[in-house]
Amino acid sequence: TEKAGIIKPGVPVYTAVAEGEGLHVLQKAAEKCRAPFHRITPDSGETGFARSAHLPLAGEHQVLNAALAVAAVSASATSTRR
Repeated sequence: TEKAGIIKPGVPVYTAVAEGEGLHVLQKAAEKCRAPFHRITPDSGETGFARSAHLPLAGEHQVLNAALAVAAVSASATSTRR
């Protein structure tokens, strides 16, 4: 609920949160703010890129973290070009 407090109207939301209560809280907050909601999962296209890249980071969860970063940067770059 605390993290959902940073969601702003119309600003895209990117998360890698797992299924459960936290996901539903974020989705409802994004919906209320009319903010596009994007959930990055192990099956997301960005994850494939992160898996193929050499990540000098410990832990399998870092692949998902890297995929989330790639998605956010890609979205930012796309919106900047408009």
